[in-house]
Amino acid sequence: MTMTWHHIVFDGAQQFGAGEFTFTYGHTVHGMVMLKVRDGLISNWREYWYASRLTWEDFTSRNNF
Repeated sequence: MTMTWHHIVFDGAQQFGAGEFTFTYGHTVHGMVMLKVRDGLISNWREYWYASRLTWEDFTSRNNF
């Protein structure tokens, strides 16, 4: 099992963050997470992902940051 974070942003004032990732556990998925922290713990988590055999570079090649 491997997980690689590609981009991570966090607004400390609002306690809100997001990140893009690649996760492999038998299959590979690329996705993103949005989260909110309250009282030092994650209170809200949304995760979206897409299964793909492409590398992260190939997967994002049409819209690369």
